[in-house]
Amino acid sequence: MATASAIIRRAMRLICALAASETPAAAEQADALESLNAMLDAWRNESLSVYALRDETLTLTGAASYTIGTGGALTTTRPVKIEAAFQRVGDTDYPLRLASAIAWSELAEKSSTTSDVSDWLYFETSYPLGKLWLYPTPTAGVLHLTTWTPLAAFAAADEVALPPGYQDAITYHLAIRLAPEYGRPVTPEVAALAKDAKDGLRRVNFRAPVMATG
Repeated sequence: MATASAIIRRAMRLICALAASETPAAAEQADALESLNAMLDAWRNESLSVYALRDETLTLTGAASYTIGTGGALTTTRPVKIEAAFQRVGDTDYPLRLASAIAWSELAEKSSTTSDVSDWLYFETSYPLGKLWLYPTPTAGVLHLTTWTPLAAFAAADEVALPPGYQDAITYHLAIRLAPEYGRPVTPEVAALAKDAKDGLRRVNFRAPVMATG
């Protein structure tokens, strides 16, 4: 789990604005948090987004599919990706395999096969509501999802679970942003690590356009 406070301390250590045992003053913390959230906002102009891993639950009613997003059957921020899923029946959890669009298209009789427990989950990334398809169609239980949800901003003390690679990219680029404020140089090592981490985010954030469906 990441907090803005921990990211800020690490970024300041990378430019030697803090010693290992020090913590920033309240004013420094507030200024750095402002810089951090401004950076995340600027990244959206580069088609980069920062995501939080969020746990979501949905009581299953026997339907073959469920909408997800604001106003959907699972009303929440529409995710961009599902990291993991399982179905809980009573006290037992059954992991679900995440189907690609190709794998899902090859499954026959998707909505007519029912079972107590599903094997597959397919996330149809339609807009504004996504769709969750389960196969075989489960008759009961609770669906548990770990979703990638866009993160608008950090609060200083909030704990946020970030997907792999995101914390490093945020920390190293925040260090570069803070360096001029403290009159500190950015070492070639920090600059190189920042570039590599951001290149990794670009690969994660690149997605082919998705056709909206009714």
